[in-house]
Amino acid sequence: MLQLSGNSISRTAGSFHASAAQSELIFANTAAITLPANVFSSDIDILTINTSSGITASSNLSITSSLNLLAANPSAIKGLLDMGNHVLEMKNAAITTGVGDVTGRIVRNGILPETTYTFGHANTSIRFYNADVESMPSQIKFISVIGQTHSSKNNTIQRYYQIVRTGGTSPTRFTLQLHYLESELNGLNESNLVFWDHHIPYN
Repeated sequence: MLQLSGNSISRTAGSFHASAAQSELIFANTAAITLPANVFSSDIDILTINTSSGITASSNLSITSSLNLLAANPSAIKGLLDMGNHVLEMKNAAITTGVGDVTGRIVRNGILPETTYTFGHANTSIRFYNADVESMPSQIKFISVIGQTHSSKNNTIQRYYQIVRTGGTSPTRFTLQLHYLESELNGLNESNLVFWDHHIPYN
């Protein structure tokens, strides 16, 4: 276990290697931190963020076991882990815990039926059912945006998700759960909320 409690992190050479089983990297920073690019040389087995100051990535990250987002988001528009234009890959067995969010791109590869996959929050998930392995997508990507409505529709909660499916040979059934905060309701009656589905070729 390695805990980082300062308010900055810099890199002149070298990188962290945290892929061994039960290796845990804990951020308890007192101010917002932007990670240097390529500061991790491999996958991260367990990543824990237990400060609401937040972390911003400058390169892709990959989690093999657990992403623990144990504090509230640092602002209405940034998740506790903000990926920016980079990608967070959650390996097949990786889980998400805690109250915080990931904003930006989250991907899962090698999707299997009857398996619940989380995307950036413990309560944002998808699970395919009544399907064989051959019909499963090879990848699912979520792009999570918080603190704003979609440009095509403004009478919605102030959060939206872009979901991109890659691969798969036939239509499949799934259960989808999408997390939001009460502060994002945008004056709407929570009991009247329904899904709004907008199809365009997202990247």
